[in-house]
Amino acid sequence: MTEAQAAGDLCVRCGAAVDPDADVCPSCGAGRYRTCPACGARNALDAPRCAACGQQLEILDAMLERLTTPRARWLHDVQRGAPAVKAEADRASQERLAQLWAEEMERRQELQRALLERERQQRLLTIVAVAAVALALIALLVTLALVLR
Repeated sequence: MTEAQAAGDLCVRCGAAVDPDADVCPSCGAGRYRTCPACGARNALDAPRCAACGQQLEILDAMLERLTTPRARWLHDVQRGAPAVKAEADRASQERLAQLWAEEMERRQELQRALLERERQQRLLTIVAVAAVALALIALLVTLALVLR
């Protein structure tokens, strides 16, 4: 009996002794481990579930489990995940609300600046109009003074 056989390091496909550190069987080339699609952990080839996260490693088993899982269990799983989904939606909503509020404040400031500019222009027009009337009155008085002499 070899050391590999004593340690239990045999290829699951061909039964040949394999070095414990080897990733593939030297006899048949079969991989010694499979990677979990969910977490990336290495698992034995014959493992039905990931040792790290519990994910089913066989796609057909996973599909069968999905089809045969009672609706109540599915609903329970969905309800368990709902608070996280709601929290993410609330966070996104608050972020969007803050963005909209900042845009609204910018619009209000721009409107305030426009109103102040309008008032300044109206005051300037009033001053120009009063000056024009005053000049017209002075011209009228000068003309009257020259006529009456």
